Amino acid sequence: MTAYNAAMVTRIGPRKAFRLYLREWREHRGLTQDQLAQRIGKAKGQVSGWESGSRGLRQDMAADLAYALDISIDDLYRDPAAPSADDLLRDAPPEVRALAIDMIKTLLRGTSKR
Repeated sequence: MTAYNAAMVTRIGPRKAFRLYLREWREHRGLTQDQLAQRIGKAKGQVSGWESGSRGLRQDMAADLAYALDISIDDLYRDPAAPSADDLLRDAPPEVRALAIDMIKTLLRGTSKR
């Protein structure tokens, strides 16, 4: 059995941090940092740290924040001004959803040939 050697590991692509849109969602909901902090039982400074990126966000805290903002955890990583396809199609009839999926697949096939 070969021992693990970090030098042998090849990185697959650049390391990019996920963009957290906490401030945008908080403002979108009309909340101050203090109000959001109160909703999750934390200090305002913690919310400020998450928004600035100086403090890491654990998964359990992401779940608490998402609940307090009435969004999904995934939504924390997208701009509230740019609705997701799920949001846009949530109330659409099945035939419209199927057509939208077909259109997206067609668009993606066109970009993969470049």
